[in-house]
Amino acid sequence: MHIMRGLLVSALGVLLLAGHARADHNHPVPVKLPLVSMVVGTHLSQTLNEFVTVFSGFVHKKTGSNVQLMQMAGESGMISADYVTQSADDGSVFLFSTHSTQSVNNMLQKTVSYSPEQDLVNVGIIGTSAAALVVPAHSPFRTFSQLLDAIRLNPLDYRIGYYNSTSQVAAGLFNYYAEVNMNVMPYKNRALLLHELAINGIQFAFIDGIFVHDLLKEKKIRVLATTGDIPGIDTNAVELTAKLHPDFVLEGWIGVAAPSKVPDDVVAQMRSVMRDALADPNIKLAMQKTGLKPVDNVCLNIEQFIKHDAERWRKRITLAKITPR
Repeated sequence: MHIMRGLLVSALGVLLLAGHARADHNHPVPVKLPLVSMVVGTHLSQTLNEFVTVFSGFVHKKTGSNVQLMQMAGESGMISADYVTQSADDGSVFLFSTHSTQSVNNMLQKTVSYSPEQDLVNVGIIGTSAAALVVPAHSPFRTFSQLLDAIRLNPLDYRIGYYNSTSQVAAGLFNYYAEVNMNVMPYKNRALLLHELAINGIQFAFIDGIFVHDLLKEKKIRVLATTGDIPGIDTNAVELTAKLHPDFVLEGWIGVAAPSKVPDDVVAQMRSVMRDALADPNIKLAMQKTGLKPVDNVCLNIEQFIKHDAERWRKRITLAKITPR
């Protein structure tokens, strides 16, 4: 799949980093670029946008660099990742990377237009978030157990939807662990899935935790279960999918990556600023509101983190019986 770089994007005035440092342990000597672009591969929710703004403001205070946020949503982040891999390698472009852009897309797609290992360098992990099993706000189901019982009685009467890698894998795992064979319906984006959920085209779906809080505020959904920890979701009020099986645990993550040939000193300074940013109380609060759980030692052994995470996703994709398309 060849993706043209002349895509229509929406630019928001936010601030981020572009600079140079000799090594993580040395004092950085920044070289400020006039404009830095931060590329995100999804439509921002209100709370996610608020986090990006707070995070960017902190980095601006540290570096003084201005940044343009570019939204290139689609194909589980492949459009945004492809753009970054073809961008300048001078520290003027960074990617909000995810488990999808760095590993999972390669497992779910026959053809991916870039190589995460060869075309991108991983700068750091910002935080993790599980997925939430949601039903429409008007659904008769109030608990995960009620939904499970109804599906097991008449599985062909129910449909589950997905729109990205997380929701697709979670849907497949639900079928596997619940030992049912429900229809799994694909959608191009989150908005279409939510529309179908509202009109009963599908009865439930898994949504990334970073989008759940806005949907709850808008009274569009009800959360019945989560595939792990989502900050701000009371685990005493909802069940865990691990009730079906202890291994029904699924977490995604958000990080930062850059074109592979970006100089080491640029990567080192970005890592330094990220560590300071994620220790800031205002950023921690914004992450909590977004449903992001901070990762300790954000840049320590990042390649090992991603390798281990990719293996976990690979095993779950096999169990979910998903073949590349």
